[in-house]
Amino acid sequence: MENKLKKILILVPSFNSGGTTTSLMNLVSSIDKRKFEIWIYPINNEGINKDYIAQYCNIIGYSTSKKQQSIPLKQKFYRSLFKIVKSVKKFLGNHNIDIASFIFRFVALRLDKGNYDYVIAFQEGYPTQLCSYFKHGEKNSLGKS
Repeated sequence: MENKLKKILILVPSFNSGGTTTSLMNLVSSIDKRKFEIWIYPINNEGINKDYIAQYCNIIGYSTSKKQQSIPLKQKFYRSLFKIVKSVKKFLGNHNIDIASFIFRFVALRLDKGNYDYVIAFQEGYPTQLCSYFKHGEKNSLGKS
């Protein structure tokens, strides 16, 4: 009988230094890879800890092979989209218009096709907002409350 791995998607803001990233590094290095398949979706796919984390899990939009080190066009599009959302959100916030929800709904719809068993927002803010748009899997939010 085949033992199917549980798929976990972890949503993070980036791989920059800090407590959240340190906790993420400890978590992904200690999860039993015989039971779980870990995927990480960084809203901003940048930071000095990306290579370390990539040793232990799959990072959406990132390849460790030298041949594929250039950033795919799709990832550039998402990165630009989130930068625009962050800038425009401040401006439109005064008018009660929130375009982040449209972007998060779009991204969640695409990521949801991965049929993850669990979706975890690993920090408050954008990861938690993005997590709220997933239809599949159990949703969890780790971070400050």
